[in-house]
Amino acid sequence: MSKYPFIYAKELKKEFEVYGSFYTLNLGNGQSIECRNALEIVRRDKYGLNRPTNELPDAIAIMMNSGSSRPKKSSDIPVQVKLKDVLSKNEVLRHWVVTQPDTTQFMQMMVANYKGWDYIRILNLSDIRCPKSPVFKTMLRELPTIVHSIFSDERSIERNEMLNIKDNGSYILAWGTDNFLLELANQALPYIPTEKRVGIPYHDSNALYIHASPLLHERKVAWLEAIMEQLA
Repeated sequence: MSKYPFIYAKELKKEFEVYGSFYTLNLGNGQSIECRNALEIVRRDKYGLNRPTNELPDAIAIMMNSGSSRPKKSSDIPVQVKLKDVLSKNEVLRHWVVTQPDTTQFMQMMVANYKGWDYIRILNLSDIRCPKSPVFKTMLRELPTIVHSIFSDERSIERNEMLNIKDNGSYILAWGTDNFLLELANQALPYIPTEKRVGIPYHDSNALYIHASPLLHERKVAWLEAIMEQLA
């Protein structure tokens, strides 16, 4: 029997609230992409329905890209962000709204539940909102800029702030094993302290880590158990 029984979404939603920061990146050539630059999971018992503003997270999970999570209210329209403003300010400002989580975020809620954490932040190698990996891969290849990544040189101010965690905090690396992620992953790794990393490396790779929410249920369970053992 597993030391960490799987907890389903219905129960997790009672324990945690989710906040996301969504934006539309206007590239200045008539092209725009839908993005999310951060997401936070907080325990309801501690924070109620308020996002913490003066505390550091217990952990930061770093995933591939922003998938199918979305603002919970249809009236919460993503803010418009111009590429030239990102380049001049070295950041994308946050505009937090209550968010409908996706499957991957429920996996992080389980980690928080078993660790007794109250506050997890999720960042991504790319902010692009796209739940289909092949489509995301094509978008990466065709985009003329890398500023959709918080780990790009053009997002330094934002990155320095958003990567802060508690002194005993952990960075959970779980962005997946696709080779097309290698450039983004190698760009991110120098900013993540080696001694605070947890994750399941993919074969002999030093840059690819098993995704937090594999398709098969038994692999989800295996991921959870392996991460909890590392965090023990």
